[in-house]
Order: sequence, then C-alpha cells, then structure tokens
Amino acid sequence: MALLEGMKWILLPGFDGTGILFDALLRALPPSIEPVVVAYPAKRACSADELVRIALESLPEAEPYVLIAESFSGPIALKAAARHARGPSAIVLCASFVQCPMPRILAAMLRFCASTLSLRRLPRWLVRWYLLGDAGEEVVTLFYRAIGEVSPRVLTHRLSNSMRVSRRRL
Repeated sequence: MALLEGMKWILLPGFDGTGILFDALLRALPPSIEPVVVAYPAKRACSADELVRIALESLPEAEPYVLIAESFSGPIALKAAARHARGPSAIVLCASFVQCPMPRILAAMLRFCASTLSLRRLPRWLVRWYLLGDAGEEVVTLFYRAIGEVSPRVLTHRLSNSMRVSRRRL
C-alpha cells in the first residue's frame, strides 16, 4: 500500500455506474491518497467507447495515478489505460473480467430477457449470494441504493455491453 500512497486513485464503478459501492473504501483510505470516483451517466445508455472516453477524461495528465476498476469497468479500465498517453502506475481489477463472465447459453438467455430484468426486485439473499459474494448488510443496502439511481434502460444496456466483452477486442 505504501507504494501507492501519495497518488491519485481513479475509481471506476461497477455495473451500477454510480460509484456508491466505493463508500466503505473511501472511508478507510488514508489522507495521503486522493480518490477520484468516476460515475457513468445514470439516465443515458452509453456505448463502450463512450464509457472509455469518460474514464479517459478522469485521468490526470502529468501526475502518477492508480486505476482501480470494479467488475463491469475492468474492460473499460484496460482500454483507457492503453489509450492514455501517460498510463497508470498500477491497474487494479476488482472482481472483473476480460471476456463475458458467463457461459454463452446463459448470456444468450439473459440478453433475451434483459428488458424484463428488475434488479431492484431481486431478493436480498440472492443479491448477496450471486452478485456481492459474502457482503455485509451495509454493502447490500448500498447496492440497492445504487441500482435505484440508474434507469432500468441503462442497466439493460450495460448488461448487454458486458455480454459482448471479448479479450480479443481489448
């Protein structure tokens, strides 16, 4: 951790795109770390290239930085780091992926059903078990708050984007 202190930490959010799930991390960081939480538009569906542009706009031009990407933002972080003139001192991928993280048949079924999915209605036990691992109640509450701030159309679009991720196109 000492190597990364004194640098900006650029935090790219997960599927919700809000950055709300970074709350606990932000409270735990020492004052020597300057966090920058990036948020994606909550009411407008963006292409993968648009999300990369948003990430690039948050990167410092002349100072060292660490790029931290949660889940959905892993491929975005890798593309942004490759395109940024300076490049990060480190890239941290948290529970992320470089290709569709599920079998093709499941991805196809989810894509077909994406317009009817409602993450806001998923039971807490299912969210904890499948989406958040062994997360505590605070994280589950933050998840529902974050999902509640994003339009269902945008969530559906992000789900479709994550199913098209391919390491060959990074």
